[in-house]
Amino acid sequence: MPNHFHLFLKVNDKLNFDKGIKNFYISYSKSINKSFDRVGSLFQGRYKAKKINNDNHYTAIITYIHNNQVEAGLAAKPEDYKYSSYNTYLLNKPTVINKAEVLEWFMNLGAFVEAHKIAKT
Repeated sequence: MPNHFHLFLKVNDKLNFDKGIKNFYISYSKSINKSFDRVGSLFQGRYKAKKINNDNHYTAIITYIHNNQVEAGLAAKPEDYKYSSYNTYLLNKPTVINKAEVLEWFMNLGAFVEAHKIAKT
């Protein structure tokens, strides 16, 4: 998305997560500022975090993230948006994303793809 991004993370240690996300934002901002010869804040406001409360919410969050750019009119299908992790799930390559956990949640790759076709964001 041109004006925001989504991360779906499993947090095991809230205190270290808060420190880590702060460091991520600072490092990313410094890198962008250096690359584009700019100064100042890159992000507006604090990040938003939501707790996954149930199984339906887990499924909805994943399909929402992958379909968000489709709903915004930036892509016709999730796989058409180059900044999405969606294609990472489709490829049989190593990645830092825990694909196995997510694909297991959907039962298999076919069900994952199908859930994204019928998902309403």
